Amino acid sequence: MSNVRKRSLVYLISFLVILLLVTFILTNHYKKKEFAQEIYFIVEKVEVSPALRCFYYNEEGDKLLLNSYTFYAPSEIEKGDIITKKTNSNQIVIYSKNSLGVDEIKRVIDIK
Repeated sequence: MSNVRKRSLVYLISFLVILLLVTFILTNHYKKKEFAQEIYFIVEKVEVSPALRCFYYNEEGDKLLLNSYTFYAPSEIEKGDIITKKTNSNQIVIYSKNSLGVDEIKRVIDIK
């Protein structure tokens, strides 16, 4: 193998290793950041993408962004439901108001 080919192979391998490390570090950072986040989100609008992913918006039009969990259609989450997550918790809890106006747990999701 020529010297140029060896050098090119070393550069390629180095690039791939650096890319994997950066990906791992960023993923870990965002995972920890989301874990520490507290969520109290009242669903005002539900949108379903062509890939059957559900996106939720609040009254201000803000989209609920979660990197650790994806909601798929058909969704049991409806307008007026509340999506919560306590700080440093691995659980998302979805509440729905019953006929008396009392919040009832609709679903508990364990996220990784």
